[in-house]
Amino acid sequence: MQGTNFHRLNIFYFVAKMGSFSRAAQELSLSQPAVSIQVRELEKTFGTPLLHRTRQGPVLTDTGRTVFEYAQRIFALADEMQAAVHDLDDLKGGRLSIGSSTTPGEYILPWVIGQFQKRYPNIEVSLSITNTQTVIKRIIDRKFDLGMVSKFSAAPDIKGGFITTLPVEGWSCHRPLTVFYRMDQHLPAAQRAFLRFLQEERPLPPTV
Repeated sequence: MQGTNFHRLNIFYFVAKMGSFSRAAQELSLSQPAVSIQVRELEKTFGTPLLHRTRQGPVLTDTGRTVFEYAQRIFALADEMQAAVHDLDDLKGGRLSIGSSTTPGEYILPWVIGQFQKRYPNIEVSLSITNTQTVIKRIIDRKFDLGMVSKFSAAPDIKGGFITTLPVEGWSCHRPLTVFYRMDQHLPAAQRAFLRFLQEERPLPPTV
C-alpha cells in the first residue's frame, strides 16, 4: 500500500463527518466531482471501499469507519501541534501572577518559580503571599492567574462556578498541596505552561 495522502484523507474526513459529498465540497471550497475523485483515489490507496454511495448519502463501510476514527485522531493531533507551536511563540514573553498561602509561598513556590523561569526566562512571574480566601477572591477578580495552598478544601460553590482545582500528587511533601485557577475556556499561554510544568516536572525543592 502506498503512503497515505493527507490531503485526500482530509477530504474523506469531511465527507464522512458531514454525511454529504456536496456539503463537504462546499466546506472545502472544492467542486463536488473533485471531492469524489479524491475519495476514490484514497480508496484505491487502501484497496477497499470506504463509503457506500446510497441515495440518502455516503455511508461508512467497516473499513471506512476505522479510517475515519484514525483521521479524527490525526487531525486532532495536528490541531494540538499547531496550538503548541503558537504557545511557544506566545511564551517568548508574558506575565503570570500567583497567589499563595504562607507555607507554599515561603518554602515551595520561590524555588518552583526559579526552576520555571530557567525554562521560560522571558515570562515575568509575580508572587503574593496572603490568606487562602483572599487568594480565591483575587483569582475570581482576575487579579491572580492561579494560586497554591496547603490543606485546601474548596467550598462547593467555588468548585462549581469559578475555580477548578489541581491536586498536586506524587510530590514528596509533608503537606498536601492544591493549585487552583479560573475555569476559563482559553487559559493564557503562560498559565498553561506553568500548570504543565507543575504536572510534568513536580519541581519541589530538595529540602521540602
